Amino acid sequence: MPLDWTRYARRLKVTPPMLRTAPLDAAFQEAKDSRRCLVVFVHSRERKDSVRFFQQVFCSDIVSEVLNSSYITWAVDGASEEAVHLLDELAITDFPAITIISPLSKSLREPIIMYTKCGRLPDAPSLVDVLLDTTSRLGDITASRDAASTSPYQSPTLEEHDTLRAEQQTAYQHSLEADRRREDEARQAEYEAARQKEEEELLEAIQASLQDKAMQDMKARAEDLTEEPVDGINVRIKLPNNKALARRFRSEEDVGMLYNFLDSVEVDSTAHMLYTVFPRQALDERKTVLGELFAGQVALVAVPIE
Repeated sequence: MPLDWTRYARRLKVTPPMLRTAPLDAAFQEAKDSRRCLVVFVHSRERKDSVRFFQQVFCSDIVSEVLNSSYITWAVDGASEEAVHLLDELAITDFPAITIISPLSKSLREPIIMYTKCGRLPDAPSLVDVLLDTTSRLGDITASRDAASTSPYQSPTLEEHDTLRAEQQTAYQHSLEADRRREDEARQAEYEAARQKEEEELLEAIQASLQDKAMQDMKARAEDLTEEPVDGINVRIKLPNNKALARRFRSEEDVGMLYNFLDSVEVDSTAHMLYTVFPRQALDERKTVLGELFAGQVALVAVPIE
């Protein structure tokens, strides 16, 4: 079953040049009638280099523009039955392959080969140079033959031929510049994405480092917490998550020991302030002795510092 090139190109997310879907004989006759060369492209879906050539070169804007304006283009899957005899006739030994057949050929069995290449094919700019050069050589050959014959066909004048070649060259340059701009934009977008990712990773690393440092400091402060006495001041602390903590402290210990207690339960004491419930008063002097403030029992709340 012939390859559906439109569907195949859509799957590869590319736009191919105008490919003739008629049999090769019909494409060859169209080339003869229009006096344009026939480009035969033989592709292999199993070969990565062939798929890459199809995506990046054969379907590029600059190649497609020249093919569509100056050539009849026909493509075939090298693994198909359609390609079996063609490979022998055109001496194709590897994929991908491109053969350019002159419209001056008598038949496909006696083709005039203007260009053929198998395996490692040129990049897009180089292939365009080949196509333009082949068009120019065909024009020279046609002009020479027409001048020496009484053919009813009227060959383009030398001036018309030069004008056509200049127009093709200009179109090629414009397409090449457009491709380069797209490549530059893609590279810039890739660079910006990489730079943004690098900045995000650096920020995450810094935040992780700060968190590790804060955790280490908190553990160090927690180690200063003394053993809970049998008797002492009963302190009840309500946390922001509504969880309540209770512990006894010696009356001669200072307010700082209350904050060390917060650190021991992984509540960062540097990010919270302790307040008495009533009257509401901040315990911001950590050197103050607890016995000077409280006796018996006391209720406190831990409030995050904004």
